[in-house]
Amino acid sequence: MDSKLISSNITWYPRYEIIQKTFAGAVTRSELEKKDDQMIRQQAIEFFDEDATKTVYRTDSETMGHRLLNLGLVIDYVLGHCGKDEKVLLHRVFHEQYEKSDDGTVSVRDKKLVSAKSVQNPNDPDVQYRGKNGKKVKGFSTNTTETCENPGKPNLITDVTVEGAGTADDSYVKEALKESEKVTGDKVEVLHSDGAYQSEANRQLAADPENGFKFVANGIQGKYSRYELNLTDDHNLEVTDKHTGEVCMWISQYFFMITSVK
Repeated sequence: MDSKLISSNITWYPRYEIIQKTFAGAVTRSELEKKDDQMIRQQAIEFFDEDATKTVYRTDSETMGHRLLNLGLVIDYVLGHCGKDEKVLLHRVFHEQYEKSDDGTVSVRDKKLVSAKSVQNPNDPDVQYRGKNGKKVKGFSTNTTETCENPGKPNLITDVTVEGAGTADDSYVKEALKESEKVTGDKVEVLHSDGAYQSEANRQLAADPENGFKFVANGIQGKYSRYELNLTDDHNLEVTDKHTGEVCMWISQYFFMITSVK
């Protein structure tokens, strides 16, 4: 089982353009001209008619912060007078990019809190963002499952699933196993994957006595351990601190510090 990121050919929009273009695509000028609130109507038409690319290029960060908030207030007003069912994508983008308190106050969501699964381009709202191995991708993740090490038989692709790029690899496991068993008619005995597929839920799935399997996950994620463990010939455990070179020994039920440095 392995996954591959697929980059979409959509234009990479900055935050303001994503919101403005979603807004402009969800409403019409004639619709905005019918709004009762004169100030909101004037602002809405201004946002609707603008070239967002030029606005981003010419505007400093402080002014852009004010524009983001004002655009959010306009969108909140529009949604409040038409309902989310009429403008589903605009409703989604608003709640991804803004926060609304119980008293109705609208604020721009901290950029760090905006999900990687948020809309990246209104022309293809299924596209998601992901950073993997230093590579930034806006697109999709495809997970492929195939048989392996089956003597006398060719390997067979048993499942291909495509989701947004923000989909975690470990979420594919359960359904991929189910589809593989359906295609082959055989129970999965061993699953080979990289470390991104292992999770507590998947380890429990593998340990299930009724439908369990051997889970071989290579390249476990995370930082390298500071400590190196080594089982000695007399079955004691030697622990080496790779930062300091100090060696500790676990003998039976006792723990000893050895002053020697490797």
